[in-house]
This record gives sequence, C-alpha cells and structure tokens, in this order.
Amino acid sequence: MVVYETLPGEFCRKSITGIQLSAEAGQDIEGIKSLWQTCRAEPGSGGEWLFGENSIADAMFAPVALRFAGYNITLDGVVKDYVQTVLEQPCVIEWIAAAKAETEVIADDEIDASQPPGLSLMFLCKTNNYWAMYA
Repeated sequence: MVVYETLPGEFCRKSITGIQLSAEAGQDIEGIKSLWQTCRAEPGSGGEWLFGENSIADAMFAPVALRFAGYNITLDGVVKDYVQTVLEQPCVIEWIAAAKAETEVIADDEIDASQPPGLSLMFLCKTNNYWAMYA
C-alpha cells in the first residue's frame, strides 16, 4: 500500500498536518475508506469493528487507522467512527502514551512532511485474547 510509504509510522509524538499526498496515495486512501465503508455495511457487521466483532482484519488495518489519525486525514461517517474505535483501545492508548513519553530522539526517524518518509514503528497489542503486530 502506498499509504505505508506516504504516511510513515513516526507520528505518535506529534500531530502531522499539511502533508502533500501524491495522486496515487490519495487514491489508495480513498480505496481504503471505501473498503471500510463496505465492510461496515455488510450484514452482521453491526458492531464497532470492520465485521462487527474485533477480528484479524482490524489488526491488519489498525496501523492504517493510526496513520489516518496521526496525519489528520479527513474522515467522516463510519470511517471516522472506526478510526476512533481503534484509538480507544486500551493497548493503543498505552502505546501512544509511552511513545509520547519517550525522550530519546533519533533525528533520522523524525518526520519532516517535506521529506521522503522514514522507518515505521511496530508494537504488539493483545485484543480479545490474541496478539497483533501493528506497524
């Protein structure tokens, strides 16, 4: 996904605004939003997650949801609700708080919206008795 290249995962200590998206990244983002809307509209998907209950699909898309929030991507409706659901998970709240408390700064990993993206961060989160890796 172009989203991983355009919106790297180093946003947790600060909110990023005004990032210039390529046409390809914009299309990728719109495709993800459309997919999430479709998943949430499926019969039986009456919960907060993509398919109603928390599933492996949510573990896969959580890093994207975190990027959308961290880069202030314009969201509305069920897509905005879904991102909020991800952000409200205790393990995500804990991880973001720990990242914000980090005092060591590695200059090469800092985000500069005018420069090419850098490395992604990863973390493990236990949700509904399974572990997921978020990048």
